[in-house]
Amino acid sequence: MDQHRCFCPQWCVSNHATGEISNALFAQTNGSITLKTNKQQIQEILWKCDGHKIVDWDMNSTPIEFRQFKGRTALVPETGDLTIFGLKVEDSGAYEAEAVIEGIIHSVKHKVEIIDPVSKPIITCMESNDTSFLHCQAEGPHLSYSWSGPGLTTEMNGQIGPDISKVETNSLHTCVVKNPVSEKDEHYQAADCFLEEESEKPGLSGTIITLVAILSVLLLALAVALVVLYVLKRRIPKVKSNPEEMNQVHKKKDGQEGQESVTEVPCEKEGGGDQTEVKSLLVHSIMDSPSMQHSGIPPYCLE
Repeated sequence: MDQHRCFCPQWCVSNHATGEISNALFAQTNGSITLKTNKQQIQEILWKCDGHKIVDWDMNSTPIEFRQFKGRTALVPETGDLTIFGLKVEDSGAYEAEAVIEGIIHSVKHKVEIIDPVSKPIITCMESNDTSFLHCQAEGPHLSYSWSGPGLTTEMNGQIGPDISKVETNSLHTCVVKNPVSEKDEHYQAADCFLEEESEKPGLSGTIITLVAILSVLLLALAVALVVLYVLKRRIPKVKSNPEEMNQVHKKKDGQEGQESVTEVPCEKEGGGDQTEVKSLLVHSIMDSPSMQHSGIPPYCLE
């Protein structure tokens, strides 16, 4: 094919038919695009991107792919149409096809831009000078915004949406975001705008709930304390004693080390009548001491 190709700064005079640059073609990342020549009975063709070869074909061979386009193209020899798969942002550029038909080189040019699709829009309710209005935000290149909903008599474009009134809380508004390869929309109920406002302001109901919660905790703590006191009171034994009947008995024992001191409380054995249960307290006494036998304390008081 090189013998038919003309290498001049812009175009050849004798055997080169000039081509027009088409409008920019947009394609989505990870998608595909087909570049057309609008020609028939092509004998040879060379596709280039920014001056670098993509695919070369003539009638005596199969298509040859170059650079990062290897394994990602499909060429239709009869028309010269080229399809590129698995598009990447770096595939953007100026594409040109040089097709030979009956010895004349025909040039076809395309400007291609690979872009990401539109992200899902996010609508928020905003305030300015006591007025509530909607705002729409999305991510991606070449975005355009439009709105639809009740009360819009004319087309509304841009990220700033309609004003919101508390009178029309049932109204539904829609933000549509487009770019050359995709389109997404999002809906917004007007009532949600005022729900957001109420949630941001601490109201009386919130204060009441807090006070009720605190009071409930205090009442629960008081109830637990009363139960504990009741249980402890039931477990303390009742002891009845007559101070006038209590006396001190001191006894000394010759020839023994130390001194034994006995505190005696008269005991009355359980029985009928007005007898009461009295426990005697024995302090600093030795249980097996012979003096225990002369202490005068009834045996049942030591049990």
